[in-house]
Amino acid sequence: MDHRCLAMLMWALAKLQLQPSEPFLQDVMAYTLQLMPSMSLLSVVTLLGTFRDLQYLPPLPWMVEVCSAARAKLGSSTASLGSTGSTG
Repeated sequence: MDHRCLAMLMWALAKLQLQPSEPFLQDVMAYTLQLMPSMSLLSVVTLLGTFRDLQYLPPLPWMVEVCSAARAKLGSSTASLGSTGSTG
């Protein structure tokens, strides 16, 4: 399963107001860390929002790693936007 499918699966569970088990959520978090290098910023934000919707607070080390990766992805996105600006 790629990062887009994982994010959409979690989003759907939250929208259906289903409460995944703790072991399932832990597996999702572990898989997220494996996928993090290839994840888009949208997928990361979708997962973070889904955990909020589920009223689930992930462990602090996971949050630190994911938020750091998101910040780096945001920085690279804004840097590439700045380099493509028009001169006219």
